[in-house]
Amino acid sequence: MRIYIRSIKTNEGNDFPTFEFCKRIEAAMHWDTRERAGHMVSSERGGITVKAPDGTERTAHISDFKIEERPQGGFAISCEDPFSIN
Repeated sequence: MRIYIRSIKTNEGNDFPTFEFCKRIEAAMHWDTRERAGHMVSSERGGITVKAPDGTERTAHISDFKIEERPQGGFAISCEDPFSIN
């Protein structure tokens, strides 16, 4: 299952931002152009490490970002959900 970046928050005193995700592209953070979304993807080209949303200490590395056009305009960034059970 693909998930979408919902928000990116900077953390005071920490160089690493916090990424929040959602399951619906309509609720995703978006950029006006594919190029702007691509800039964010290229800045994270080494990938990011995320914590499981269930509050456990599990982590996963994500690096398969894709840029997708939203039906209502703009471009969202998605990745495969590392914690989904198929």
